[in-house]
Amino acid sequence: MPKITKTAIDAMSPDASRETYLWDSALAGFGVRIMPTGRASFILKYRTRSGAARKMVIARVGTVTPDEARKEAIKALAEVAKGGDPSSDRKAARKNMKLAELSDLYVADMKNGWKENTYLANTSQIETHIKPLLGQRDAVSISYSDVTKMQADIAAGKTAKKRKGRGGVTTGGKGVAKRPKQRDLRKHCSRRKVAGQGHRYCGPA
Repeated sequence: MPKITKTAIDAMSPDASRETYLWDSALAGFGVRIMPTGRASFILKYRTRSGAARKMVIARVGTVTPDEARKEAIKALAEVAKGGDPSSDRKAARKNMKLAELSDLYVADMKNGWKENTYLANTSQIETHIKPLLGQRDAVSISYSDVTKMQADIAAGKTAKKRKGRGGVTTGGKGVAKRPKQRDLRKHCSRRKVAGQGHRYCGPA
Protein backbone atom coordinates (compact mmCIF):
# COMPACT_ATOMS: atom_id res chain seq x y z
CA MET A 1 0.00 0.00 0.00
CA PRO A 2 2.05 2.98 -1.27
CA LYS A 3 1.65 6.66 -0.58
CA ILE A 4 -0.67 8.10 -3.19
CA THR A 5 1.24 10.02 -5.85
CA LYS A 6 0.56 10.92 -9.48
CA THR A 7 2.86 8.07 -10.52
CA ALA A 8 0.93 5.57 -8.40
CA ILE A 9 -2.40 6.78 -9.82
CA ASP A 10 -1.12 6.64 -13.41
CA ALA A 11 -0.16 3.00 -12.81
CA MET A 12 -3.76 2.10 -11.92
CA SER A 13 -6.15 0.69 -14.50
CA PRO A 14 -9.95 0.25 -14.35
CA ASP A 15 -11.61 -3.11 -13.87
CA ALA A 16 -14.70 -3.46 -16.05
CA SER A 17 -16.44 -5.60 -13.41
CA ARG A 18 -15.94 -3.54 -10.23
CA GLU A 19 -14.62 -0.40 -8.57
CA THR A 20 -10.85 -0.36 -7.94
CA TYR A 21 -9.22 1.31 -4.92
CA LEU A 22 -5.76 2.53 -3.99
CA TRP A 23 -5.32 3.39 -0.31
CA ASP A 24 -2.74 5.80 1.03
CA SER A 25 -0.03 4.44 3.33
CA ALA A 26 0.42 7.76 5.13
CA LEU A 27 -3.19 8.79 5.89
CA ALA A 28 -5.74 6.20 6.95
CA GLY A 29 -8.98 6.32 4.97
CA PHE A 30 -7.59 8.47 2.15
CA GLY A 31 -7.58 6.83 -1.26
CA VAL A 32 -8.36 6.85 -4.96
CA ARG A 33 -11.36 5.09 -6.47
CA ILE A 34 -11.51 4.18 -10.15
CA MET A 35 -14.91 3.30 -11.59
CA PRO A 36 -15.29 0.64 -14.32
CA THR A 37 -15.70 3.56 -16.76
CA GLY A 38 -12.22 4.85 -15.87
CA ARG A 39 -13.47 7.83 -13.87
CA ALA A 40 -11.14 8.34 -10.90
CA SER A 41 -11.76 10.30 -7.70
CA PHE A 42 -9.94 11.03 -4.46
CA ILE A 43 -12.06 9.72 -1.60
CA LEU A 44 -12.06 9.56 2.18
CA LYS A 45 -13.52 6.80 4.37
CA TYR A 46 -14.19 7.53 8.03
CA ARG A 47 -16.52 6.76 10.93
CA THR A 48 -18.50 9.33 12.85
CA ARG A 49 -18.45 9.44 16.64
CA SER A 50 -21.63 7.37 16.62
CA GLY A 51 -19.87 4.71 14.52
CA ALA A 52 -21.62 5.39 11.21
CA ALA A 53 -19.44 4.56 8.18
CA ARG A 54 -18.99 7.31 5.60
CA LYS A 55 -17.32 7.51 2.20
CA MET A 56 -17.01 10.95 0.62
CA VAL A 57 -15.58 12.14 -2.68
CA ILE A 58 -12.97 14.86 -2.20
CA ALA A 59 -12.36 15.73 -5.85
CA ARG A 60 -12.02 14.19 -9.25
CA VAL A 61 -8.50 13.05 -10.11
CA GLY A 62 -6.99 15.66 -12.41
CA THR A 63 -8.78 18.62 -10.85
CA VAL A 64 -6.45 18.72 -7.82
CA THR A 65 -3.06 17.17 -7.06
CA PRO A 66 -2.70 14.22 -4.67
CA ASP A 67 -1.16 16.52 -2.05
CA GLU A 68 -4.04 19.01 -2.36
CA ALA A 69 -6.55 16.19 -2.00
CA ARG A 70 -4.66 14.85 1.04
CA LYS A 71 -4.84 18.28 2.69
CA GLU A 72 -8.62 18.36 2.13
CA ALA A 73 -8.87 14.87 3.63
CA ILE A 74 -6.92 16.02 6.70
CA LYS A 75 -9.30 18.99 7.10
CA ALA A 76 -12.30 16.65 6.89
CA LEU A 77 -10.80 14.28 9.46
CA ALA A 78 -10.23 17.25 11.77
CA GLU A 79 -13.97 17.98 11.55
CA VAL A 80 -14.72 14.35 12.34
CA ALA A 81 -12.45 14.50 15.39
CA LYS A 82 -14.54 17.43 16.66
CA GLY A 83 -17.74 15.42 16.24
CA GLY A 84 -18.62 16.62 12.75
CA ASP A 85 -19.82 14.68 9.73
CA PRO A 86 -18.49 16.45 6.61
CA SER A 87 -20.04 13.97 4.17
CA SER A 88 -23.55 14.51 5.52
CA ASP A 89 -22.97 18.27 5.73
CA ARG A 90 -22.01 18.34 2.04
CA LYS A 91 -25.06 16.34 1.00
CA ALA A 92 -27.34 18.65 3.00
CA ALA A 93 -25.78 21.72 1.37
CA ARG A 94 -26.23 20.25 -2.13
CA LYS A 95 -29.83 19.33 -1.37
CA ASN A 96 -30.60 23.01 -0.76
CA MET A 97 -28.82 24.27 -3.87
CA LYS A 98 -30.40 26.06 -6.77
CA LEU A 99 -29.93 24.39 -10.14
CA ALA A 100 -27.68 27.26 -11.24
CA GLU A 101 -25.25 26.52 -8.39
CA LEU A 102 -25.37 22.83 -9.10
CA SER A 103 -24.70 23.48 -12.79
CA ASP A 104 -21.55 25.38 -11.85
CA LEU A 105 -20.36 22.44 -9.74
CA TYR A 106 -21.08 20.06 -12.61
CA VAL A 107 -19.06 22.20 -15.04
CA ALA A 108 -16.15 22.49 -12.57
CA ASP A 109 -16.17 18.73 -12.06
CA MET A 110 -16.28 17.90 -15.77
CA LYS A 111 -14.10 20.70 -17.18
CA ASN A 112 -10.82 18.79 -17.28
CA GLY A 113 -12.52 15.85 -18.98
CA TRP A 114 -13.92 17.94 -21.83
CA LYS A 115 -12.10 19.18 -24.90
CA GLU A 116 -12.02 22.97 -25.21
CA ASN A 117 -14.75 23.14 -27.87
CA THR A 118 -16.95 20.79 -25.83
CA TYR A 119 -16.42 22.92 -22.73
CA LEU A 120 -17.35 26.11 -24.59
CA ALA A 121 -20.43 24.53 -26.18
CA ASN A 122 -21.68 23.00 -22.93
CA THR A 123 -21.16 26.13 -20.83
CA SER A 124 -22.89 28.18 -23.54
CA GLN A 125 -25.93 25.88 -23.44
CA ILE A 126 -26.06 25.99 -19.65
CA GLU A 127 -25.70 29.79 -19.43
CA THR A 128 -27.98 30.59 -22.38
CA HIS A 129 -30.77 28.05 -21.94
CA ILE A 130 -30.71 25.99 -18.74
CA LYS A 131 -29.99 28.70 -16.17
CA PRO A 132 -32.54 31.24 -17.51
CA LEU A 133 -35.32 28.62 -17.55
CA LEU A 134 -34.57 26.52 -14.45
CA GLY A 135 -31.57 28.07 -12.71
CA GLN A 136 -33.44 29.60 -9.76
CA ARG A 137 -35.38 26.44 -8.99
CA ASP A 138 -34.34 24.21 -6.09
CA ALA A 139 -32.40 21.38 -7.70
CA VAL A 140 -34.25 18.69 -5.73
CA SER A 141 -37.61 20.01 -6.90
CA ILE A 142 -36.88 19.59 -10.60
CA SER A 143 -38.62 16.64 -12.23
CA TYR A 144 -38.20 14.81 -15.51
CA SER A 145 -41.28 16.62 -16.81
CA ASP A 146 -39.68 20.00 -15.94
CA VAL A 147 -36.71 19.12 -18.14
CA THR A 148 -39.05 18.02 -20.94
CA LYS A 149 -40.86 21.38 -20.69
CA MET A 150 -37.51 23.19 -20.73
CA GLN A 151 -36.65 21.45 -23.99
CA ALA A 152 -39.98 22.52 -25.45
CA ASP A 153 -39.39 26.12 -24.36
CA ILE A 154 -35.93 26.12 -25.95
CA ALA A 155 -37.39 24.69 -29.16
CA ALA A 156 -40.03 27.46 -29.13
CA GLY A 157 -37.30 30.12 -28.91
CA LYS A 158 -38.03 31.36 -25.38
CA THR A 159 -34.31 31.69 -24.65
CA ALA A 160 -33.52 33.56 -27.89
CA LYS A 161 -31.32 36.63 -27.36
CA LYS A 162 -28.81 38.81 -29.16
CA ARG A 163 -25.29 37.43 -29.32
CA LYS A 164 -22.36 39.38 -27.95
CA GLY A 165 -19.73 40.53 -30.40
CA ARG A 166 -20.50 40.09 -34.09
CA GLY A 167 -24.26 40.45 -33.97
CA GLY A 168 -26.84 37.81 -34.74
CA VAL A 169 -29.27 36.09 -32.44
CA THR A 170 -29.03 32.93 -30.35
CA THR A 171 -32.38 31.48 -31.33
CA GLY A 172 -32.58 28.20 -29.46
CA GLY A 173 -34.85 25.97 -31.50
CA LYS A 174 -35.36 22.22 -31.84
CA GLY A 175 -31.74 21.52 -32.71
CA VAL A 176 -30.45 23.14 -29.50
CA ALA A 177 -33.18 21.51 -27.39
CA LYS A 178 -31.99 18.08 -28.54
CA ARG A 179 -28.29 18.72 -27.96
CA PRO A 180 -26.40 16.49 -25.49
CA LYS A 181 -26.43 18.92 -22.54
CA GLN A 182 -30.22 19.05 -22.52
CA ARG A 183 -30.32 15.24 -22.81
CA ASP A 184 -27.71 14.93 -20.06
CA LEU A 185 -29.83 16.98 -17.67
CA ARG A 186 -32.83 14.87 -18.54
CA LYS A 187 -30.80 11.70 -17.92
CA HIS A 188 -29.54 13.00 -14.57
CA CYS A 189 -33.13 13.68 -13.53
CA SER A 190 -34.25 10.18 -14.40
CA ARG A 191 -31.33 8.75 -12.45
CA ARG A 192 -31.70 11.32 -9.67
CA LYS A 193 -27.95 11.68 -9.34
CA VAL A 194 -25.55 14.60 -9.52
CA ALA A 195 -22.64 14.17 -11.89
CA GLY A 196 -22.38 10.51 -11.04
CA GLN A 197 -21.45 11.20 -7.43
CA GLY A 198 -24.54 9.79 -5.77
CA HIS A 199 -26.21 13.02 -4.67
CA ARG A 200 -29.88 13.77 -5.31
CA TYR A 201 -30.38 15.91 -8.39
CA CYS A 202 -34.07 15.98 -9.19
CA GLY A 203 -37.37 15.53 -7.48
CA PRO A 204 -40.24 13.28 -8.43
CA ALA A 205 -41.04 12.72 -12.10
